[in-house]
Amino acid sequence: MNIPRSHSKTLFEKIFDRHVIMIRESGDALLFIDRQLIHDLHYRSFEELQATGHSIRYPDQLFATPDHSVPTTAKNLADIPPGEMHDT
Repeated sequence: MNIPRSHSKTLFEKIFDRHVIMIRESGDALLFIDRQLIHDLHYRSFEELQATGHSIRYPDQLFATPDHSVPTTAKNLADIPPGEMHDT
């Protein structure tokens, strides 16, 4: 015998529902992002925020990892050719 079961929420639906701030009539949703994982080239975005007088609201919830700017042959900053991107 088939007994209809109520719809169980998927993991995506559970996470989505916990982060919805509002849903517009169009169906677009504004979500609260409580963690952000970024790579090392996002510093440009932070410079733009600073230049426009904005800041990161929750910096303790932002995690960055080196990804694109790790040299594979240079052993120190002096070995990186002029004009290549690096911060000290």
